[in-house]
Amino acid sequence: MELWLLILFAFYRFFTQFVNVLDKGVSNGG
Repeated sequence: MELWLLILFAFYRFFTQFVNVLDKGVSNGG
C-alpha cells in the first residue's frame, strides 16, 4: 500500500469523525 494513500485514508477518517462531532454539537446547541 502506498504511503500517501494511507495518509489520505487516515485524514478522511479524522475529517468524518470531526464533522460528526461538530454536527452533534450544533444539534445539541441549537
